[in-house]
Amino acid sequence: MFFHLYAIPMGTYLSEGKSGTLNSPVSRTSVASNVTTEKVLSAIRFPDVPQNSCSTFTEGNLAGTAAYEPGWIALEQPGAWGRDIFDGVAFDSTVAQTLEKKLADEGGYRLLLIRKPGRLGQVVQDGVRRVFLARRIHGQDQLFTFCVKGPADLLELPLNDPSQIPFAERLPGTVLTLVCAHAKRDQCCALRGRPIARFLDQMRPGGTVWECSHLSGHRLAPTAMLLPSGYTYGRISAESILAATSCLEETGVPLVDNLRGRSSLPAAHQVAEVAVRESLLAEQIEPGIEELTFEDAPQKYSDSAISSVHVKWGSARGAETRAWDVVVKLGKTAAVPASCGKEAKPAKSYEVVEIRPL
Repeated sequence: MFFHLYAIPMGTYLSEGKSGTLNSPVSRTSVASNVTTEKVLSAIRFPDVPQNSCSTFTEGNLAGTAAYEPGWIALEQPGAWGRDIFDGVAFDSTVAQTLEKKLADEGGYRLLLIRKPGRLGQVVQDGVRRVFLARRIHGQDQLFTFCVKGPADLLELPLNDPSQIPFAERLPGTVLTLVCAHAKRDQCCALRGRPIARFLDQMRPGGTVWECSHLSGHRLAPTAMLLPSGYTYGRISAESILAATSCLEETGVPLVDNLRGRSSLPAAHQVAEVAVRESLLAEQIEPGIEELTFEDAPQKYSDSAISSVHVKWGSARGAETRAWDVVVKLGKTAAVPASCGKEAKPAKSYEVVEIRPL
């Protein structure tokens, strides 16, 4: 049943012709290493965003705005996408409906469509499609990749146990950067996101940078997510997301600048993580991804908008352990449009009331 799966090494660019055929492996490492950031940026056009577009409003805090999802599946689907990726525009509507149910039933995955940055991502031809699967397994963020002939192949796979997927390759240490460029959902994502994806693609060769469908938070565009950790960033610049990606890949530490949160955590926990990391950074301490743990604190408040999160830090060397209760309050911003063309309404925004050392 798995005859449409392909074991294709990362960094190999698929041909735009016959299914299963490959171009020679493409490596632009030498280009990236010899070209300065400024030179690459100067060659990329960053179009102006119309006045009063949703992303021109900067009200509200970023922390706590990342989508809360237990796992992600990113499916390569070049060309145009509909407003809803399951609406039958990108691929057959019957397959889309069946796949949506399967993803919910087998691990609660959220599907993203991805495509190569620039013109290559707009070319629709028969060929194999790259798939990435990210989720926490046994307390560790894990990333797998494999290739399929089309979306229908995903219906036959044991997604709840990626290790059982034929030809699936685990990618330890790899950080995938997905930049939202979903124009049908909001123009800000495309206008702001696509140039950043092109920049990153030149700076980080090897097939780890992709345009992606809606990540949530149009008004926070440009937005990006790093897999498998699920760290999500908003109001990024080309330089800031390059720094965030490189830092996470090289040191295992997420940058807190422009950090919306980690998608495996609920909103209040996302806020608590950002707050604790900022506090520790002031002490020149930068915990790795797995060094912080989170759970709801037992304190109850008369105001239902207030909650408390218990955060524990255990250093990787085992030399120090500290804990905090972070008190978080859910509030509202001034009226802002959630998406371009929509009526302005107050949006959710979290603030930290107190960081209480224990």
